[in-house]
Amino acid sequence: MVVTVLPGGKRKVAEVISDAKSKIKLSDLGISTIGPRRAITGAMILEIPGEGGAAKADALAAKMAEIVGGDDIKIARPQKKVEVRISGLDDSVTTPEVVTAVALAGECLGAEVMVGEIRFYPYRMGACWARCPLVAARKVVTSGRLQVGWSSARVEPANTVAGNPPTPMETDVAVDTTPKVITGGEEPTEKAAPSECCK
Repeated sequence: MVVTVLPGGKRKVAEVISDAKSKIKLSDLGISTIGPRRAITGAMILEIPGEGGAAKADALAAKMAEIVGGDDIKIARPQKKVEVRISGLDDSVTTPEVVTAVALAGECLGAEVMVGEIRFYPYRMGACWARCPLVAARKVVTSGRLQVGWSSARVEPANTVAGNPPTPMETDVAVDTTPKVITGGEEPTEKAAPSECCK
């Protein structure tokens, strides 16, 4: 979760966090411990370890938005996202249908899924790129197929399509997926994805 003071905001991040600490009891959210560390940008990163950490981080973000949120504060929880290529779509498939299908298969929110333009080429079925949280992407690519409307589409990780070495998502190598609460500094940005459709 990123807590950012917007331009013109009168409060400081430290004030927002202090206010939240005085009004939010972590144990009520099932959070027993938060591990702080300093980011390269100078921001304070608070990690919520253990089982169910992602859900707890979401709950904390929602609670903070409710208790200390305002027009001068932006509260969001970034997640590592990756792209998958979805192909084999018939002409009737729409972008919202793909978003819904990915969200259902990946067990995530539709708002967390970005889908690019569905492209149709001569004598070929439609294809598009979709960007979603890493955990959701793993679930989507597990079977290799995704039901979108009447189409049983093929799903491939982006690096496989590009011919690059497998990513942790593809090889199931352990990666750092500890949910994080980031305060202050600059909001983290993601490395540009290989496709051009989800910018």
